[in-house]
Amino acid sequence: MIARALFLTLSYLLTSNILQAQNPVDTLYFDSNGTEVKKNDQFLYYEVRPKKRGKIDGTVYRIYKNRVALETINYKRGKLDGEYYLKQLADSTITKGMITKGLREGEWTITDLYGTPYYTETYTEGVLKDRSATEEIIAEAIESESTLNTSYNTDSWNQHLVANLRYPREATRNGYEGEVWHDFIILKNGKPSNIEWTNNGEVHDVLAAEARRVILLYNDFKPIYKNGAPIVTKKKIRIVFKLK
Repeated sequence: MIARALFLTLSYLLTSNILQAQNPVDTLYFDSNGTEVKKNDQFLYYEVRPKKRGKIDGTVYRIYKNRVALETINYKRGKLDGEYYLKQLADSTITKGMITKGLREGEWTITDLYGTPYYTETYTEGVLKDRSATEEIIAEAIESESTLNTSYNTDSWNQHLVANLRYPREATRNGYEGEVWHDFIILKNGKPSNIEWTNNGEVHDVLAAEARRVILLYNDFKPIYKNGAPIVTKKKIRIVFKLK
């Protein structure tokens, strides 16, 4: 209740501040597909957009219906550029990072509503390179007694591999094949973190790097629940590379 009250107060103050700015602002309403709708229609969120010389310029406040989330996005002369902030009550997290020329860049932090670190993500020109949980979160992770396939939907995972796995050119040229094993933890939101290559030396590192990249991109792992709440778990996964 305290977090919700603080969030509602923050939402009001931020909106009030932008409305008091000298530059003109637009308030637009959007549905779940991101399509602009009228205020009286069914909308998911609305945006308060500052404008300068006909272009979005400054901080845009995106406020979700029932105040379940607040998002701030910065623009420079109509283009995404600057600090990003997202506060979500549904999973009690705050996400902060930088967008440079429309792309995520550098280290992004995910904390709880009180600022306690949860994990970080590292981006280079919009590409996710790493996800790392704090030592406290890692310490919470338990060994899963379940089989590998219970941590994700098999069909979904296979579709992900078909769509995203790329056989490295160097591996194709040199005939590299083999099984790559990685250990990692599944966070409470189903994202993989702290991915480690465990059969180092048995296969070429270009295959291991590609396997790690594909695991990192998959956000549909199923966390295990205990007493009705998701818990952080340790998992292993194997990806096989074989030339036809």
